[in-house]
Amino acid sequence: MTQDPNHKIGLSAEDQRTRTRGANRALALLLIGGALVMLAAAFAVALLVTHG
Repeated sequence: MTQDPNHKIGLSAEDQRTRTRGANRALALLLIGGALVMLAAAFAVALLVTHG
């Protein structure tokens, strides 16, 4: 039988889901933000190449 690693902390299943949901949301926002920054950088480079 395996032991629950969160047993010592005393987290319920609902608490674990809430923490996981928050972590997933933070990761998604970080990835989307990074993609938007790279898209803005690509447009800046394109503008520099065409008008610079």
